[in-house]
Amino acid sequence: MDNTPTAFIAPPGKVVYIGDFVYTRENHVVLRRDLAAFERARKQALPDLNGEVLLAETRVVERPLFFLVRSLRGRQHPRTRPRRSLDDN
Repeated sequence: MDNTPTAFIAPPGKVVYIGDFVYTRENHVVLRRDLAAFERARKQALPDLNGEVLLAETRVVERPLFFLVRSLRGRQHPRTRPRRSLDDN
């Protein structure tokens, strides 16, 4: 797989095949999207499984920005704490 950020589109209520993610000996990931090969393997492994399987459409997307979220379990966020007024003693 190249480094192009890709999204896969699955229509509602449909069964889609994204592809096979294969790790190579060079520690790379290759995405194989051969629907015919998938259908042959599916018919052999699951002969009673009926229905159409669609090849998922792809779209190039912007690379997502990742960020860390710190857990505030057991503590209130400073912005949600009740503020003390000058009248409180």
